[in-house]
Amino acid sequence: GGGFTVFGVTTLTNSTVSGNATAGINAHGGGLRVAGEFMLSNSTVSGNRTAGASALGGGLYMAGPATLTNSTISGNSTAGINAHGGGLFMNGRITISNSTIAGNSTADADADGGGLFAISLNRTATLSNTILAANTGAGGNFVAVLTTLNASYSLLGDDASEINGTNSNNIFNDAPGLAALADNGCTQPAGASGSAACVQTQALQAGSPALDAADSAVCTADLVNGLDQRGSIRGFNATGTPDDPAPGDCDIGAYEWSADTLTIIKQTLPDGSATAFTFSGALAGAISDGEQLSAELLPGQYSVSETVPAGWDLIDISCDNDAVTTDLNMASIALTLNGTGSATTCTFTNSQRGQIEIRKETQPAGAPESFNFSGDLGDFTLQDGDSNIRMDLPASRTYVIQEADPAPDFDLTTIACYESINLNSTHTLTTRTATVALDPGELVICTFTNRQRAQLNIRVDGVGPDFNTTFGFTTSGGLSPSNFSLHDGETQSFSGLIPYQTYTVNEQVPANWVLEEILCSEPPPVCETGSIIVTPEPGQSIDATFRFRLGLSGEPTSPQTIPALSLWGLGGLISLLGLVLGWRWRRG
Repeated sequence: GGGFTVFGVTTLTNSTVSGNATAGINAHGGGLRVAGEFMLSNSTVSGNRTAGASALGGGLYMAGPATLTNSTISGNSTAGINAHGGGLFMNGRITISNSTIAGNSTADADADGGGLFAISLNRTATLSNTILAANTGAGGNFVAVLTTLNASYSLLGDDASEINGTNSNNIFNDAPGLAALADNGCTQPAGASGSAACVQTQALQAGSPALDAADSAVCTADLVNGLDQRGSIRGFNATGTPDDPAPGDCDIGAYEWSADTLTIIKQTLPDGSATAFTFSGALAGAISDGEQLSAELLPGQYSVSETVPAGWDLIDISCDNDAVTTDLNMASIALTLNGTGSATTCTFTNSQRGQIEIRKETQPAGAPESFNFSGDLGDFTLQDGDSNIRMDLPASRTYVIQEADPAPDFDLTTIACYESINLNSTHTLTTRTATVALDPGELVICTFTNRQRAQLNIRVDGVGPDFNTTFGFTTSGGLSPSNFSLHDGETQSFSGLIPYQTYTVNEQVPANWVLEEILCSEPPPVCETGSIIVTPEPGQSIDATFRFRLGLSGEPTSPQTIPALSLWGLGGLISLLGLVLGWRWRRG
C-alpha cells in the first residue's frame, strides 16, 4: 500500500487517504492495502495511484469483506498491464452505501474497471444509493468477475447489462453532475487540533440525476443514519424546502444537497430609525432598524448588496461565518453555500450623518466686521447673526473648527455648543477652537461670541494766554503709554481697551493753571470724574475733555464746589472777568 498496508480488521472514519503511490509489479493499493475485514465511513480516498504490471487498486486494494458508507473514492488511477481497479479493487464481499466513486481511471488497454473491479468466487458486490460513474478505463466504470453485482437506487455510468444480479430503481447515466473535490463544510473537522479541516467531498450540482433519487430507507438505516458524509441531514427536497426524510427526498451518493439559511439584519445608529434600506441579490427587500431578511438557499454562490440611502453611511458588515467576503465600499457580501444546513447571519450597520452649525454673535450686537474660520468644515466667513450650516457629515468622528484671531479689535469670549445627543464636544478659548464629536444623527450648534474692544480719547481744552503750555498725564490699568503730554486742543487716543476693565487717567496740572472740569461722553460708572476713571462697555468710544484755565493766586488747581454767590461777590467776580478779557484782547 502506498499509504499503508493493514492485515486484520480495519476501520477508517472521517479520514482522508490522498496523494500516495506505489510502483512495481504487483504493487497493490496506491492509497491503502487491506487484508482483512475493512470498514470505511465518512472518508475520502483521492489522488492515489499505482504504476506497474498487475498493480491493482489505484485507491484501495481490499482482500476480505468490506463495507463502504458515506465515502468518496475520486481521482485515483493505475498505470500498467492488468492493473485493474482505478478507484478500488475488491477480492471479497463488499457492500457500498451512499458513496461516490467517480473520476478514477485505468490507463492500460488490459486494465479493467476504471472505478471498481470486483473478483471473488461466489461473493457479492452490493451497491445502494451509490454513484459509480464518470470513471474511465477498459471495461468502463465497473467490472465484476466471478462476482454477483447487485445494485439498487444507484447512479451507474455503464449499461444495465453490466448488472448480473439485482437491478432495482437504478439510473444509468455517465454524467452524474458532480462538482470537483472541495471543502464543502462539515460538522466535524478531521485532523489534529489547530490544523483540523473538513474532509473534501464532491457536491451535487443543480440538475444532477442523483438529486432526490435515493432509497430513503437506506438513508435512514444504520450506518448512514440520516446523514451525509459531511454530517449534514439527509432528506432535503432539492426542488422545494427542507423537510423530514421521505421517499424521493434523499440524494444518491455521499453528498446530500441541503439548504443553508442566510439572514440579513439591519442595525442603525442611532437606534430605532424608520428609514428603509433596500437590499438586492440573493435576499431582496426593504427593511428598517431591527428588521431582517432571511431565506433558505440551495448550494451555490450568492451575493447580497445594500443600496445606501442619502444621509447614511454603511460603516460595518459583520457576519458569523468567516467564509463570507464583505465589501464596505460596494456595500455587499459574497459567499458560497455548500448545502451543509448551515445558518449564516450578517448584520449591516448604517450610521446616520450629522449636522454642524457654526453661529456668530458679537457684543455689541450688529458689528459689521467679518470673522474668518478654518478647519474640517473648510474656510468660511461670518458676521454677527450669520451661521454656517454643514449637513450630511459622516458621524462617529471629530471635527475641529478654529476662528482666526480677531485682535486687536475683538476678543473671543465664549464658545458654547448645543448637542442633541451626547455632550462630548470640547472647546479651547486660547486657541479659539471647537472640537465637535459628532454622533450618528446628531445636530451640534456652536456659537462663537466676540466682544468688541473699546476706545478712550483724552483731549485738552486750555483757556488762557499761554498756548504752549504742556499738560501732563499718567495712566494705570494697562493703558499705554503710561504717561503722556498734550497741548491745548490735542488728543491722545487709547484703543483696544478690554470691556469691563477699569482704567485711570490722572492729570498733572501745570503751575498757575486750574483744572476747571472734566467732560466725559459717558455717565458713571463708565466714566467717573476727578481724575478720570473709565470702565468701558463692549464697543464703546469714550471721549474725555480736560478743561483748564489760568488760576487766581491761591486758587486750588482741581475743580471745587462753587458756593452760592452774594450780590457783592457776584459784582466783584464780574469786574475780575472784565480785567481778564481786556488783557486777552490787548494781547491779541
